[in-house]
Amino acid sequence: MCRGTVALLGNLNIDRTVFDAMAAEFDWAVSQTHSLSELREMSVAQNVAAVLFDARNLGVSWNDALESVLAAAPRALPIVCTGFSEPVRWPELADAGAFHELRLPINKSEARRSLGFIWAAKRWDRIEHDTAAASQNAPGANWRKTPTKIDYELSRPVIKRAPRLYVK
Repeated sequence: MCRGTVALLGNLNIDRTVFDAMAAEFDWAVSQTHSLSELREMSVAQNVAAVLFDARNLGVSWNDALESVLAAAPRALPIVCTGFSEPVRWPELADAGAFHELRLPINKSEARRSLGFIWAAKRWDRIEHDTAAASQNAPGANWRKTPTKIDYELSRPVIKRAPRLYVK
C-alpha cells in the first residue's frame, strides 16, 4: 500500500525503473505528469508527497515554475531539478518555498538522499498533525513555515572566558 506519490513534472530524463524502486522503499508510487493541470488533478485525487520539476521544461523562470508547482500541489514538497552547470540562486528558491535541489542527470545516491529528506519531512508532518488532532486543534500539517529573518549581529555567540584560577 502506497503512502503517497512522487510526481515527475515534465520530462526529467530519469531512469524510471531505478527511481520507482527507490520510491517504493519509502512506500511511494511515482507518477509522470506532463502539465500543471495534470499535476493539479493528481494533487486533488492523490496524496502527492513531492514534485520534481525543471523550469527549463516548463519554459518559465525558476520562481514562476516554483510558484506554479506550489499552487498546483500545495501539500507537496517541491524539488528543483537543475543541470550541473546551471547557476541557480538556491537561497532565493528556498525562501520562495523550494524544499530541495537535485542536479540532472540524477545520481542514484543523491536521489535516495532526496527521497529520505522528503520522507523525514513528511514523517514530521504526520507526527505534528497527529499531536494537533489529539488536542482537537488540527491546523493541517504543513512543513512550510513563515520565513524568519535572522539578525546576524544579535545572533553571534558571546564567548565568555572561564575565570582563571591562580595556584600559589
